[in-house]
Amino acid sequence: MFKTNIKTLFKEIRSIPLESADPDLLAHISFGFRNLLILAYTMPWVTETLGDEAAPPCTYSAHDGGVRQARQRT
Repeated sequence: MFKTNIKTLFKEIRSIPLESADPDLLAHISFGFRNLLILAYTMPWVTETLGDEAAPPCTYSAHDGGVRQARQRT
């Protein structure tokens, strides 16, 4: 359930048009994204548990033996 809620939250945040977002919303998104990046870099199991939605833009992955480049999200 937790995993599903987090993935849904990521999808909803990605769908927000940032051009029309107010400064308060942008600040909250930036703060939350910063915290998720810190978690993803310091605790790799977060990315493994939550999937690509929680992955930093470019990470070293022990599973693929190299750098995984950011995918373009459309």
